[in-house]
Amino acid sequence: DGHYVQNIVFDGGVSGAVSTDAVLSLVQAAHVPQPINVDGDLSDWPPSEFNIAGDFRRIGVSDEARADPSAETGRELRVRAESQTVAYFCQDGETLYIALHAGRPADRVGAAEPTAARNFVEYEDLLPQNEDLVEILIDPTNAGTQSDDLYHIVLKSTGNPIFERGIGTIPPIGQHQPWPGIPPACCVAPTKYGWCAEIAIPIASFGPQAAKNPVWGLNLARLEPSRGECSDWARAPRYCYD
Repeated sequence: DGHYVQNIVFDGGVSGAVSTDAVLSLVQAAHVPQPINVDGDLSDWPPSEFNIAGDFRRIGVSDEARADPSAETGRELRVRAESQTVAYFCQDGETLYIALHAGRPADRVGAAEPTAARNFVEYEDLLPQNEDLVEILIDPTNAGTQSDDLYHIVLKSTGNPIFERGIGTIPPIGQHQPWPGIPPACCVAPTKYGWCAEIAIPIASFGPQAAKNPVWGLNLARLEPSRGECSDWARAPRYCYD
C-alpha cells in the first residue's frame, strides 16, 4: 500500500528522549518499455514492485475520536476508509502514467447512482462535495509550501476531468491557473465494484527541472459521496492542499 512505519526519536538531552512512530508514504514510478494504452483497462500494466498507493484513511477522523469523542490524544490513528481506492504508477521517461480503481461500499455493488456531469468541483470547508472523484496532487520539486505550488488533477466517475496549477476552490485559498501545455490524456471506465481511470501526463508539463528531481511530492484524495466519505493516501492531518 506504500506505507512504511518509521520510529522517530526526539532527544532532549537532560530532558530525556521521546519516541513515537510515524508513517512514511512512498511509491515508485517504475519504468515501462512501451507506452501504456490509456483506455481505462489496467490489464496491460506490467507487474511491478513498490508502485501501489492504497490503504486510504478518512480525513479528520481518528480511532480515538470514534471511540471517545471527548478524548484528547497527541497521536491520531486515522480510520480506514470503507470505500477503498488504489492507485498505480509507472513512466517511460517522457510520460508519467497513473491508474486507479475507486471502489464503492460493499453494500452498493452494481450500477452507480447517476450524478450530474460538471466541469468544476464544489467545496465546503476545503473538502469536495457531492461527486465521486479522486484528486491527484503533485509537487515535482518536493519543496512546495502552499497550494499554488501543486499540480492538481481531478478525475471523476462521470469522466469530466479537471487539470490546473493550484487549487480552484471558491473562495480561493491561493492562486490557480490553467494546466501548462497540453492537458493529460485520460479515460474513465465503470467496473462492477466502482470505476477505473488511467491518465498519461507528459513529464515536460512539470517544467524542465522536473525530470531531474528523483523525489516528488504526492498525495491522492477520494470523495465517495454515497456516505460523504473523504479519505486520502498520505494521511494529511486535515486537508490535502497545503
